Order: sequence, then C-alpha cells, then structure tokens
Amino acid sequence: MEVHHHPHVEKKKFKEYLFEFIMIFLAVTLGFFAENLREHISNRKKEKEYIQSLVEDLKKDTIKINYVVKKITERNKGIDTFLSLLSDPAIISNSNRLFRLREDLGFPDFIYTDRTIQQLKNTGELRLIRVVKTSNLIIAYDADARNVLLLDNILNNIIDPVIRSTNHILDFSAIKGWTQGLGYNNLQIPQEPIALLVKNRDALIEYSNNISDYKRFALGFSRELINLKNEGAMLLAYLQQQYHLTNEN
Repeated sequence: MEVHHHPHVEKKKFKEYLFEFIMIFLAVTLGFFAENLREHISNRKKEKEYIQSLVEDLKKDTIKINYVVKKITERNKGIDTFLSLLSDPAIISNSNRLFRLREDLGFPDFIYTDRTIQQLKNTGELRLIRVVKTSNLIIAYDADARNVLLLDNILNNIIDPVIRSTNHILDFSAIKGWTQGLGYNNLQIPQEPIALLVKNRDALIEYSNNISDYKRFALGFSRELINLKNEGAMLLAYLQQQYHLTNEN
C-alpha cells in the first residue's frame, strides 16, 4: 500500500498578507480617485460649455432688446402725431393722414433666448455651476426675463382691442392695396378726403384715451427691457471674468 505525502505548503507571513491588502486597497482607492477626477474634469468641461452657450444667449437678448426698444421709441413718436390728429375736429371729415400712422399702434415682441437656461433646469445640470453666486445670478436673470415676457403679453392684450376699435374708426375700403399685403408706405391713399366712420367726439376721445394708455404702458415696458439689458450686461461681464472668457468671445 502506497502512502501519499501531501506537499508542504509554506504559510504566508502576516507581513505578506498586510502587503497584499495594502496593494489591493491602493489599487481600489486610486481607481476611485481616477474615476472621480475623470468625472470632475468632465463636469468642469460641461460647466464651461453651458456658460459659453449662456454668454451667446445673453448677447442675442441684448440685440433683441435694442431692436424692440428702438421700435417702441420710434412708434411712440408716431402715436403722438396720431393722438394730435385725433384731437383736431377736422379729422372727422378727413382721416387720410391716420392710415399710415396706424402702423405705429403695433410693436415687436421680445423673444427671450432661454435655450441654455431651460436645458440647465430641465436636465438638473444647474448643479454643475459650482459657485452659488453664479447660479443665483443666472436664476435671477431668468426670473426677470420671464417677468418681461409677462409684460409683453399684457401689452399685447392692451393693444389688441385698440387695433380692433381702429377698424370701427377708419374706413379701409377706400385704400388701394390694403388687402394685397402691401406695406404702409406702399398703400395708395386717395387724394379726396376719407371721412371717419364715427362722428361722435366722445367715441374719438375714448379711442384716444385707449391709445394713450397703450403708449404709457409701452413706455413702462421699454424701461423694463432696458433694466433687463443692463442686468444681462452685468451678468455677461461677470461670467466672462469668472470663467476667463474675455479673450474667447
């Protein structure tokens, strides 16, 4: 009968176990730190990309605000002429000068460029903005811009009935080109006087009052737009300085 001898296995010393443990621990720890570093770098890259996109949005808002404010200022001058003509008793029998001035009763809407802020909020990536002051300034600008949009909507609600009531005051049937979509400067207004559709001075006073209310609110809207532009300019300068974008944009 053969006797099998088991091979002798030398037991590891405690120091060897400790060394292996330390090596495994270091490998796991370094892997953890490497992953965190990779995520940190990725987040910082995303943050800067969002800020660069936001900077472009702010620049677009400034251009749009300048355009709207300019148009409101120009058209308010036309409204002043419009109101002075309505106060002239002779306008009842000859309203020809009012037709082209009617264009001044409208105004261009402010279109807020909120693509970046919406993305930051909807994806939850507003958390990528590390500095609390920065995120607070961005949120404050967004809130003020949306308040301006509400004012824009209110102004539309004010002007709509004014424009509709204009259709009860002026007789457009005598204007050539009105139904062809021509611009106001291309309308063919007859030489002969076109009488107003109403002869009641009280109706014209009410109409004039409504236009005056519109103008007053339009001026307030314009001031809010300018305030938003100034706020946007300060935010833009802050972001460019904070993220060292001055030489990149």
